[in-house]
Amino acid sequence: MIKLDMPYITAGYCSVCKSAQSGTLISDQSTVMFCGKMACRQGDIAKANCGHTGIVMSGITTILTVGRATVFLGSTFAGTYTGVVTGAPIG
Repeated sequence: MIKLDMPYITAGYCSVCKSAQSGTLISDQSTVMFCGKMACRQGDIAKANCGHTGIVMSGITTILTVGRATVFLGSTFAGTYTGVVTGAPIG
């Protein structure tokens, strides 16, 4: 399975590094696009700049992307990297 770095911006806290981190989302889907950018879904991975990760826990359940809720600004993720999606793809 290929994992693609997506142009979504995240902000959170890494419990391993014990510090605030920024990062991006990673997805294995590359077929659905919004405004020319690939969509991310609930269950995709949030990856901090330090390399630690969390799983996206929330999404818009009325808009499905390959069968899962679509990520939105404010979607939350949890794991060793915990936080929120703070920025969306820009054109």
